[in-house]
Amino acid sequence: MTGAPFPQRPRLRLAASSPRPRRLEVRINATEARYPYGLSRAFHLTYVELDELIDAAIRLEARL
Repeated sequence: MTGAPFPQRPRLRLAASSPRPRRLEVRINATEARYPYGLSRAFHLTYVELDELIDAAIRLEARL
């Protein structure tokens, strides 16, 4: 046997996984006086998405 018993192959390396963004459970509820309306089911948002939602709500309220 003149060759190496195990041929050299490129080694596979595992890349460090990026952490998944943490998601928050969010429910939207709007009320007028004592009567609730606009109840929503829970949906999941990241912190960035929640900030965007709050900014949009502030802009909508500024129009009123």
